Amino acid sequence: MEVDKSTKIILLPKDTEDQYTVVHLPLSKELQKSKPFFINGDGSEILELNEITGENKYTKKEGAPILKNGDSVRSFIFELAIPSKDTLSNGDSSNGSLSNGNTSLDNHRVSSGGFVLESSHMITTTKFNLTYLLQSILHTNQDLFTKRYITLEDVCDLIESLCTEKDWVHKISPSTYQRSLATICQVIDENDEFFYKYSPEKSVEFISTKINKLVTFLKENREKVSLYNHLYSKLLDPTESIVVTDDIIDEMVLRYGIDFVCDSYCLEVIKMELMNKQDFTKLEAHIEGIATKQKNLLVVEENITSVVKTTAAAKNNKKIEKKGKKKEVTKIAVGKGALDGFFKKAK
Repeated sequence: MEVDKSTKIILLPKDTEDQYTVVHLPLSKELQKSKPFFINGDGSEILELNEITGENKYTKKEGAPILKNGDSVRSFIFELAIPSKDTLSNGDSSNGSLSNGNTSLDNHRVSSGGFVLESSHMITTTKFNLTYLLQSILHTNQDLFTKRYITLEDVCDLIESLCTEKDWVHKISPSTYQRSLATICQVIDENDEFFYKYSPEKSVEFISTKINKLVTFLKENREKVSLYNHLYSKLLDPTESIVVTDDIIDEMVLRYGIDFVCDSYCLEVIKMELMNKQDFTKLEAHIEGIATKQKNLLVVEENITSVVKTTAAAKNNKKIEKKGKKKEVTKIAVGKGALDGFFKKAK
């Protein structure tokens, strides 16, 4: 196996035996942009790629050694535990680059004893739900997809005509399209031939289902998931005079769920439709009350600080005045003093 500094580490799903190719799909949140995805041989599985650098601004120490490109001084060490099987461990090294499962320091063939990858960067893969992308495309072009029922072939042809990146459209399997379209479209089955018409209502309901699952998970695992406590801490009153009720924390978790799901995969217009259907009156009043109290506390602290500074300045001025006042001394010419005549020589 030939490896070099351009090789990348890519973590695939466990026990996968598929062969993947790289395709560029539009981003469901911003259709004008695209990014690389993996797609398997029969087009039934799409994997989203994300780079993990290992950087953490909260644990970064000043003065810590870094590489010329700014990366941390870390590496991966691959060791051959059993013939034909590699195990991965984390170690330290220098220099940095992306890697794809294997790499070495130079352009040498990997030896049977293992090798070192100079960079700790890696690319993770997670299964991607095509429904998010189809939803964004169909929702943006409702005039093409809501007026009449059309076949799957027509849907794909229209999508291909709308996208700058077109290669992916016909690489995805029909069954994958059918599953996704059935979630966001009204469907007619005529002798096993399916016709689709985009439904904005079903589309929003699809996102609502995802949000509700996330909200339910956070509530049921509040003792285990630190995120729930983080959201709760944002609602605490610094003066402890405002009580955080269950209704308020529920609204907070729901709003977070909407932000998380929609900001990850949805168009802004879909997010706004979901937000307009919710009532966050209690939450907004609570947050506004806390903000007012914090502002008042800040004013009080600034006033106290101002008084302390004024008092300290006044004390310093008094000390300077005391040090500055010196007793005036009357200068007398030589020979004119009161005792000068006493010490004169007798004539």
